[in-house]
Amino acid sequence: MFSAPSESAEARSAIESARAPFADTVLMCRKCARKLGPDGRAFRRSLRQALESSRWGKVRLAETGCFSLCPKRGQVLATVRKIGDRRLLVVEPGAAVEPALDYLLGPGRDLPEG
Repeated sequence: MFSAPSESAEARSAIESARAPFADTVLMCRKCARKLGPDGRAFRRSLRQALESSRWGKVRLAETGCFSLCPKRGQVLATVRKIGDRRLLVVEPGAAVEPALDYLLGPGRDLPEG
């Protein structure tokens, strides 16, 4: 029978779990953004602005390595939930970001008028 080696108190204290200061993460392919050039930078800026609206709570935008989908002209986005469902989202340059974020994060909550 296999038994796990006993851990010393020093080894246990070297690893800690911490609560993330954000509700979700949108992953963005860095290679796609680079291929799109100025359109990629503009898309990233519009994503950040949409996420700062707080409609979806505090969401982090993180650039990642390649997802190996590589569309000719498009930006690949994902969330951990969508990757778990084996789904990636390809967004064309100039497209509205809110529908993409609704797909990735859910409809969010409506902001009060005014």
